[in-house]
Amino acid sequence: MVSKETLYISISERKSGVEEEVTEESVNKVKDAFCNVKDRDEVGAIILNEAQKIASRTALFLIRNARIIGWKGKGLNVDGFELPEEEIYIFSEVLQTRNYYRGPVLRIKGNESFIKMLGGTPKDSLLMPVNIRDRVVLIL
Repeated sequence: MVSKETLYISISERKSGVEEEVTEESVNKVKDAFCNVKDRDEVGAIILNEAQKIASRTALFLIRNARIIGWKGKGLNVDGFELPEEEIYIFSEVLQTRNYYRGPVLRIKGNESFIKMLGGTPKDSLLMPVNIRDRVVLIL
């Protein structure tokens, strides 16, 4: 059983369709991995590895000078992906509220480059902010 102090998102349906219980042991493995990182690339790899347990395509986007920059991906190539401020529609709510967005990627102005990178318009997507000192620095 996971202690009350441990914060996690309960996921009942995995990408394989098999239910998997989040155990204290699995949470501790992730905590230990984070405690032993040597650089930010290792942090990104841990996040993507955990995210890929529930999604076949995952990516991390850096927030720099009002731009969204593709950093790392699994099942999705984000190399060279960059959105200027005027094209960050799908990300704007996440940046403003510092909260997640779950829903479709709408085919509207401001989402064109993101949809092209994705290779289509997913009906369901999840964008989760990573906040440091009350500022969004990364979006999963």
